[in-house]
Amino acid sequence: MPKNDNFVLKFFGVLLTFLISVSSFAGGISGGGGKGVLCQNKLQALDVYEMELRGEQAHMPYEDFDKNLAHFLKRTFEYMDRPDSKDKNFDLEDYLKVYFGAFEELKKNIVDMPPTQKLPLTKDATVPKLAKGCKEVQIIVMGKDGKIYRDLTYWNQLDDLNKIAFIVHEFMYYKARTAGAVDSDEARKTVGRILSNNELEPIFPKEMTGKSKLWCGAGGATPKQEVFDLYMVEEKRNNKIGIAIYFFSIGNNSVVSRTSGFIEGTTFQSLNTSPRRKIMIPVVNQLTGTQLLLEVKIANGMSFRVKRGVDDETRDFSNSFCRGE
Repeated sequence: MPKNDNFVLKFFGVLLTFLISVSSFAGGISGGGGKGVLCQNKLQALDVYEMELRGEQAHMPYEDFDKNLAHFLKRTFEYMDRPDSKDKNFDLEDYLKVYFGAFEELKKNIVDMPPTQKLPLTKDATVPKLAKGCKEVQIIVMGKDGKIYRDLTYWNQLDDLNKIAFIVHEFMYYKARTAGAVDSDEARKTVGRILSNNELEPIFPKEMTGKSKLWCGAGGATPKQEVFDLYMVEEKRNNKIGIAIYFFSIGNNSVVSRTSGFIEGTTFQSLNTSPRRKIMIPVVNQLTGTQLLLEVKIANGMSFRVKRGVDDETRDFSNSFCRGE
């Protein structure tokens, strides 16, 4: 395993820490879990059920479960990697070593429910209208005591694809959930793309690799300052030069699919020499189509805040620290 490529190790470490420190099933639910859709005797992860509703089909490249799991974990990390990450040097065996190493610790916290006791439904997903004869079921629940409660009867009904969907979903959704996300809707769509044959647009374009860019982190100094984690790079859109902004988190929310805005007619050089001003930038999530307005204040540096309405003054500008990369 490459010694310098430690993002994956850190990722699994953070995931492990999160799962075993989530704030007894008997005492309540943390708000997270994993849902399935049961249609007669066919049980699917909600992610897979919705994927098929959208006309997407999963592609399992190998006959072996472990190799398929490693393949989809690799796609997940490549999808979420920051620009210029060296973790792409990992091979499938590396992913399996790290995953099963983490799972050895995780499984100490898994509690399998008695067959006669079913888990309550969590409220962290917008479930579509189900076909006649189908119902929503809860397969996994994160307890406030740090335990992971599992309906083993349902789990054993899942085929390899649907078990992998659950694993990939948790690796994808943990990032958004720990940053305050209240539902898993965006993560489930992203998992569907990872499992399918569809072309997968990573959070940061591959074209950013090796290019001069600016990373900025902002916010968190006061409760009214939202947190931002973003990269800026010069690029052309519709034959017009400008600065593209790609987000890792925006307005306290981590993103799990590409979310970007564009400052048309601006370069890094002109940004440094421009007069004090405020600009409004539409920011679009490529997967869901949702749009936010980002207000940027340029004055002795850059400050950011999300504008959620015409008279929205509920948030202060978040002053940024930026560095070249």
